[in-house]
Amino acid sequence: MVKVATEITPDLVNILFNNSPLPDREGRFPHENISVLKDVRAFSLLVPQRYGGAACSVSDATSYAINLGGGCLSTALIWAMHSQQVATIAQMTGNRVSEVLADVTNQKLVASVTSEYEGGADLMTSNSPVFLKGEMIEVRRRAPVVSYASEADYFLMKMRETEDAAITKICALLISKTEINIEPLGAWNAMGMRGTQSIPVFFSGLIKPECLLEGDFKKTINSTMIPIGHLLWAASWYGAARFSLKRVLKIIPRRKLDSSEISLCTLSRIRMKLDAIAAMIEKGQRLLETKSGRFETHEMIFFNNLKIISSSYCFEVLRDLVEIAGIRDGFLQDSNTGLERVFRDISAASLMFPNDRIRVINGRLALFDNIF
Repeated sequence: MVKVATEITPDLVNILFNNSPLPDREGRFPHENISVLKDVRAFSLLVPQRYGGAACSVSDATSYAINLGGGCLSTALIWAMHSQQVATIAQMTGNRVSEVLADVTNQKLVASVTSEYEGGADLMTSNSPVFLKGEMIEVRRRAPVVSYASEADYFLMKMRETEDAAITKICALLISKTEINIEPLGAWNAMGMRGTQSIPVFFSGLIKPECLLEGDFKKTINSTMIPIGHLLWAASWYGAARFSLKRVLKIIPRRKLDSSEISLCTLSRIRMKLDAIAAMIEKGQRLLETKSGRFETHEMIFFNNLKIISSSYCFEVLRDLVEIAGIRDGFLQDSNTGLERVFRDISAASLMFPNDRIRVINGRLALFDNIF
């Protein structure tokens, strides 16, 4: 087994940070940063050892995401979303699982196809059925948002079991880019997170039945996909916010900040929010490491709240940092702090699996929670 580094050095964070302006400015995939991560075999960190991966701990993965976020948020989210899919696939069964996870150790990228034009980001339903054509499966799947679709090697795709099945009867397909037609339906000319290249796509073609994963996909969504996703997303956003604070404090003289009670109150507010997120991330790590996916209702609510609170607080932290840094160090695109870019990137956090949709889910879960 090839040894994989489970920590990111400060030099690597700086490389990611220095590379990040150009893909953002050009509105393209961050090839430079992804190549750096492939060189250190970052994309197989969550692959189990039996497939040749590093099988790193949840704590190590979270720390990795924090540091990636401090370097480049688009890069961090690409890694986090890929790792989320890898962790999910590892909980399913079938020959395709072992085949793909072994290939991921060659630093192949896995993307998620869960969004739909009807139903949006609802992970528990699908309006896109699997069509059986003899011994083959026909796929006709439109997705409004597929991150790094043009760069992915594999796609974990949520589908409805059959044409006649209820929309709640979902299944998972794991498809190689060589097995299906991938037709981009638009561009990703976004305000922030420009490197993720989250484009609309139409997938079509006949695939082999082994692409249909075995196992309870809905159960795996609840036990793995949602909690590890929310944890790694939160860690990425937290890393972006924490490193941004560090850069501001390095550039702006502390005497200047200390002479302004407004700035001191703002810094206090920033630190309070970052500490709150850090505490929630630590709890999320502990739950994932000790509960083995068997979460109670209040713990499912917690992971949803982790996503809501971290995305909201990190946006507010970046907004406050821009105010403290001012026009030259906070608002200009060529500022050494990178705040202008990170602020645009962090604006997408509440929209990734929209917070209001999660609040509705938490409200329903609260009806059946007996903790109070």
